[in-house]
Amino acid sequence: MSVINTTTCNGTRTTGCHRHFPAIAAGISPLLAALDVRTGNLYITDISSAQVTILNAARCNAEATRGCRTASREQPVSSQPFGLAVNPRTRTLYITNLLQAGSMTILTTTQH
Repeated sequence: MSVINTTTCNGTRTTGCHRHFPAIAAGISPLLAALDVRTGNLYITDISSAQVTILNAARCNAEATRGCRTASREQPVSSQPFGLAVNPRTRTLYITNLLQAGSMTILTTTQH
């Protein structure tokens, strides 16, 4: 996954597109991402590895890239995590599973 400053590199403004953007490992097949605004964690599903990558977006973002050098965490979940939603108020992460239709993994989010 690449961290891109969309203020200066987007479909209409390309002045910041020339720079090197930090890349973070997010599994074999990253699919969806959801941000917990309360903790600053970004959760990314990896449909091939049955895991969710957890990235501290407060330390690794378009303005602060020093934290991008820190390895992200992987949390094992059920097979083929597909849907993803965060409830920051209850600190809960909901992950629906594609292979096991009708199943869901529910995790408590924490601040890192």
